[in-house]
Amino acid sequence: MSASLLASNGKPYPYLQAIHEDGTVNENFIQRTGLPFFTATNYLVQIFSSITLTSSISHAALNNYHIVGPLLTKSKSLEKVDPHRIACQKYKDLPSWGFVVIVLVAVTFTCAMSSISKFGISVAGLLAALSTSFLMTLAL
Repeated sequence: MSASLLASNGKPYPYLQAIHEDGTVNENFIQRTGLPFFTATNYLVQIFSSITLTSSISHAALNNYHIVGPLLTKSKSLEKVDPHRIACQKYKDLPSWGFVVIVLVAVTFTCAMSSISKFGISVAGLLAALSTSFLMTLAL
């Protein structure tokens, strides 16, 4: 029983030869060798690893709900102000324009690095990823 990719002759698939060094597909090799075959064991390994990971996380969350639950709900503490908040109030807050500058520098740097690299994400893909990450970080 093997979880390996197999060639049509039953031997391990030489997948490193199927991809050029620049990350593109080696079409000649694929036409000569064919596509890899997944064994039933490969499918079972993927299914069981997904099940075990999901069940481990669920088990940990459900058995430790008294620890995890308060992290997901609003604090019902009787303290009016967190002592750590009081300690941090003596420092000046970063102005809003500072956050805008950080975002602009990060996006510009990411676009530049993406356009320089051969494997970079397209500008449309980058903007979609940035928009999605922005929407996911909004406090609801």
